[in-house]
Amino acid sequence: LSESLADTSVLEARKSALEKEIVEAEKDLADACSDLHDARAKAVPDFSENICNSIRSLELDRAVFDVVLESGKPGPDGSDTILFRFSSTGKSPVDVAKCASGGEMSRIMLCLKAMMARYTNMPSMIFDEIDTGISGRTAWRVSEKLSRLSEAHQVICITHLPQIAAMADSHFVIEKETDGSSTQTEIRKLSEEGTKEELARLLGADSLSEKALENAGELRKQAENIKQKKLQVSRLES
Repeated sequence: LSESLADTSVLEARKSALEKEIVEAEKDLADACSDLHDARAKAVPDFSENICNSIRSLELDRAVFDVVLESGKPGPDGSDTILFRFSSTGKSPVDVAKCASGGEMSRIMLCLKAMMARYTNMPSMIFDEIDTGISGRTAWRVSEKLSRLSEAHQVICITHLPQIAAMADSHFVIEKETDGSSTQTEIRKLSEEGTKEELARLLGADSLSEKALENAGELRKQAENIKQKKLQVSRLES
């Protein structure tokens, strides 16, 4: 009975010690969440402005982007619920998930990834169909931003849009073949001539006529001119 009573006393003491540790840990968590909230609140204005300016450079001249911090339950990521709000018209921004079209979301994601790459050790970036919902001049703007990113990072982009593909330094074509029982995927690097042929196909050419290849070559030339201008601007900024 004495031994049992001693064990009970030890357990009570242990329970009391653990409860004290929990209280201290909860205080440490609350302090860490508060510090993280303050850091986020301080970063929000510049972050929102930079993302907004970046989005506007992609043919969304009146776009508005901001970040709202809302109180939530403390956890590994702090006690904030972070809401990205967006408006393409410049009025009454709402949750980006509820209002952005496919093309707008593609551009917002590109701007967010570009911002992340600037402040994190991200040697390579992969964009899968970043051109969803865009075309024309907007596609050129997106391709320019991707080209700018590639000055400091390896950029791998999967695309079916000729303006995006034309801007790349190296091109690979991915093809699938099936014999009915199995499917094999092949990837091969293209020569400059092969690149023009694939660009001609992306431009919608039914056959690789001289005119189709000429259009593809003009697209490549236009992309190279844009890259050279961007390179000159980068050197001046440096």
